[in-house]
Amino acid sequence: MLYISRLIKNSDSPGYPFSVPAIAAMEEIAFTAPVTILCGDNGSGKSTLLSILAAKLKAVRIGQGIIEREHTVDAAQDAFTLHRLPCKRNFLFSAEDFIAYVTWVSQTKAEARAEIARIDADDSLADKSYAKMPYYRTLAELEALYNQDLAQQSHGEGFLDFFHSRLHPGGIYLMDEPEGALSYEKQFALALLIQEAAKNCQFILATHSPILTAIPGAQILEATPEGFLPRKYDELENIQFLKLFIASPERMFRE
Repeated sequence: MLYISRLIKNSDSPGYPFSVPAIAAMEEIAFTAPVTILCGDNGSGKSTLLSILAAKLKAVRIGQGIIEREHTVDAAQDAFTLHRLPCKRNFLFSAEDFIAYVTWVSQTKAEARAEIARIDADDSLADKSYAKMPYYRTLAELEALYNQDLAQQSHGEGFLDFFHSRLHPGGIYLMDEPEGALSYEKQFALALLIQEAAKNCQFILATHSPILTAIPGAQILEATPEGFLPRKYDELENIQFLKLFIASPERMFRE
């Protein structure tokens, strides 16, 4: 099931995001698989493409409103047409946003508990149970989302707990370098989770991870000055380098 099939650029304008070479060169991107992997160097346009897709989808951004962003594509989104089918849910996730989100969840819980304590101490209130109700609801909703308190877990465990709780059928999920705090084993666990969920969801990931890039059947696009070009796994420079290094790390350091 492909909820997103094509992104077409209708026009160019000065400034960001059209100043990014891959965005300037692109005319149309066809999404051909339930999992699309965006590869390329830092600053090549992977995250910019995800931001354009998120703007067109009106996607929830995990941590939205918590982090101030230097660049935004909102004003330029009318320059793009997205061919899509209705979906039940979507979000844009990045490792940076997730860390801010975990902090926000902890602060929100602490503020709710403080308000409950304040109400308990206020003898002027006639109906304390009613006054405390919205704060108890906030705590219950946040605690029901995850198996454990995200702030008490490692970043890797928190990432996986978050994905387990948020990936539901019928969704479009955009992920910007989700491997940021994951060991190779946990990257593989995430890849398996995505592979299973992709039976009835669609994923578009920007990543440097050789493990996530290897998800079977994934479409691989590389951000280049000529646009987003299709690649095979073994054609990617980072994969070629990694294989060379693992084959003989001593020789690599020596030579």
